[in-house]
Amino acid sequence: MRGRWLEFLADRRGNVAIMTAFTAPIMVAFLGGAVDYAISLDARVKLQSAVDAALLATAEHKSSNPNLSLADLKTYFRKQLEGRLERRMKKVAELDEIEITQSSDHALTAKATAHTRTRFLQLVAVDRISIRVEAEVKSARARTEVALVLDVTGSMAGSKLRELKEAAKSFLDTIEKKIPVNDPEAFKVAVVPFSQYVNVGMQYRNADWIDVPEDGWRQTSSSFGWWWWWWWGGSSKYVEWEGCVGSRSHPLNVLDESYTTPVPGVMNYAHYSPSGEWVTQNYCPNTPILPLTSLKTDKQKIVQAIDNLTANGSTYIPAGLMWGWRVLSSAKPFTEGADEQDIKRWNVRKVIVLMTDGENTTSPYLDYQDSYSEHTGGDPDYANDITLEACDNIKEVNVATGRRNADIVTITFNVYSTTVKNLLKECATLGSYDVKSGQLVSIFDQVAEQLTELHLSR
Repeated sequence: MRGRWLEFLADRRGNVAIMTAFTAPIMVAFLGGAVDYAISLDARVKLQSAVDAALLATAEHKSSNPNLSLADLKTYFRKQLEGRLERRMKKVAELDEIEITQSSDHALTAKATAHTRTRFLQLVAVDRISIRVEAEVKSARARTEVALVLDVTGSMAGSKLRELKEAAKSFLDTIEKKIPVNDPEAFKVAVVPFSQYVNVGMQYRNADWIDVPEDGWRQTSSSFGWWWWWWWGGSSKYVEWEGCVGSRSHPLNVLDESYTTPVPGVMNYAHYSPSGEWVTQNYCPNTPILPLTSLKTDKQKIVQAIDNLTANGSTYIPAGLMWGWRVLSSAKPFTEGADEQDIKRWNVRKVIVLMTDGENTTSPYLDYQDSYSEHTGGDPDYANDITLEACDNIKEVNVATGRRNADIVTITFNVYSTTVKNLLKECATLGSYDVKSGQLVSIFDQVAEQLTELHLSR
């Protein structure tokens, strides 16, 4: 009996050995297949990047040589593509076919197929994995609208403001060299100076989207003591409007809609100083917003707005962001931006370029709706929350166009706060830059180069 049992065990060991011999290749192929597919995925990413770059170069070559045939473009594209494929990809993947089509005078489409050789899946008769990518590039007939949202708070005074002006004007020069000669609408620029508030311009005082009180004397309370009465020039103070606007109550403060609830005008408080001098307490930029303006036909108007920048006030970043969005839209308050139909027709990209040298230092009063319009609160965390909410709304895709309301580039200039740096990195869609003194011009030029490149869409 014991002998038969040993024979049975020997037979089982043999069966296990036979089963292992049959299943081992399958198990190796299954586990190794994940490696093969990972290699294939990595190769696809590299191929897509190479196709994107090669197609951009081909489209630029076509714009300089408009009489090239499709066959010539295909030859040029292949040369560009092969030159951009990484050496590592050439070791694991082989290019099979490429195809170039011209769907219109303003668009080129490229398709490329390749394959990777497998190592483990060969065990189950799969010796290659196919890769396919495609890209489309719009020509220079596309249009771009940019809002330069520039921090002009008191800390920008002096050399920093001079560097900002130089950088912003260099930005215009870099773009001007590349925009099409025959399309004055190809590139428009708005200038949105911000500090604690934004100045929309005195011409909008009676617009239906704004609510501005009348200028005049206002009674003041003396409950804070004699010094308060003395500082403000007695029992009353003179208030007037100089273009300053505050915030609508949340959530309208972070939306570009519903202007039946108007934007509140913020008054400038004028008074006598202790020395008997008549002074104003103005926390708005002295330079008002310049709406979208053609860089081709009215560059000097944009340059003048930049030259007029002066520094004063504290920092409230949402003011700049929201008015940057508002100058880009086609609906009031500002109506110069491309509407949904023109966005699709002209492949319009809208971009906010936000530059700041500091973090939020003021905020609305969260718990006091009557004081919400004026940014005299001291809760930077709340201001940061509003900043992120504004960014999210701006970056939201418009279902009517398939594009974001606007893309965002952020630039922090001599900023030491990691909080605001991380905040603006999260806000950005086209890049976030952190620079020191002496670097601002080169960064603005880099952004200009980026925005004038032909835009890929897949």
